[in-house]
Amino acid sequence: MNTSYNGTAVPRHFVFVTSKGDFVVQLRSDQGEDLLTGRVIRLEENVFGHAITDGELDQLKTSGRVEHYNRSFVWVLGLPEPHRYDPNIHDPDSLANVVRAYYVDTPLPESELSRFRNWIAKAQLGQSPVVDVRAGRLILKDADGSYFVDFTEADSVCQTIRELAGEALADAEVAFTEIHAEENTLVHDISIGQEQPDLRTIIASQTDTSLTAGKQVVLLVSRDDERQAIEHLCHDLHMRVAIADSGVDLVALLEEGVPDLLITEMRLPDMHGWELLSKLRELPGARHLPIMVIADHQMAGQQSLALGVAKVDVYLVRPLSLARLRQNIWLALKGR
Repeated sequence: MNTSYNGTAVPRHFVFVTSKGDFVVQLRSDQGEDLLTGRVIRLEENVFGHAITDGELDQLKTSGRVEHYNRSFVWVLGLPEPHRYDPNIHDPDSLANVVRAYYVDTPLPESELSRFRNWIAKAQLGQSPVVDVRAGRLILKDADGSYFVDFTEADSVCQTIRELAGEALADAEVAFTEIHAEENTLVHDISIGQEQPDLRTIIASQTDTSLTAGKQVVLLVSRDDERQAIEHLCHDLHMRVAIADSGVDLVALLEEGVPDLLITEMRLPDMHGWELLSKLRELPGARHLPIMVIADHQMAGQQSLALGVAKVDVYLVRPLSLARLRQNIWLALKGR
């Protein structure tokens, strides 16, 4: 029996990893698309890094860009027609800060705006998506009013409203657009090591604070905007937050008392993340401490090593999604 896929079948050798570690699908002889950002890039002679592996394709499946693959083809989701990026139409330099974003397109006309907003508000979707208008039709964006940058998040919302609304929204679907990166706020995609939770768990993680209230979290995150966003999220969860500035600082804090959760990045100013994780597991009180690691995209391939060997609970790959980060914090503390 033949299986039908929604993605575009691309010869596997047209999907590769650049010398900089970016996942790229070749659109033309001199142009490609970064599969994680949607950015169009020039394919120089030295851009090729290595042929894509099955493990790297599995990461792209998690991100929502690859639907299926085999030895010969990769089925890529959301791939535009090659002529979309004809240089006679687009100035490549103007696309330097352009990323792909998603939204849920519904068949409802603009005249249904008030009624649909009321329905969404009563639908108990956790962090309710925002209703907006595009080309005379109602669409759904992320809870903060920005476009989704993760296909799977948009698809989850789409599937949920289809189930709740039945025939009225049976034709709702995920669509994509291209926006400048600064148009969206810090709400991005992550990769996690656990099996995806069910809808009830997702809703609870976005609304319930009984598991997080009063718990202490230590943050070791160097990027100011990222640290402030995570700190604000933890305060929303009624958690106590302590900030560490370095690996040595973090170890000293944990020697004074072990928190309920640690969120740390892998690139530290004074030591490598692997060295830090090793030191933490040597502290008697920290052996069972839930640890959430933040890593750059170039380190995504080390996820299985972190989860299996270093016993990290969650391995997050930048860019981060605050909604899913909240979900992972809630799940990490659920059993404590």
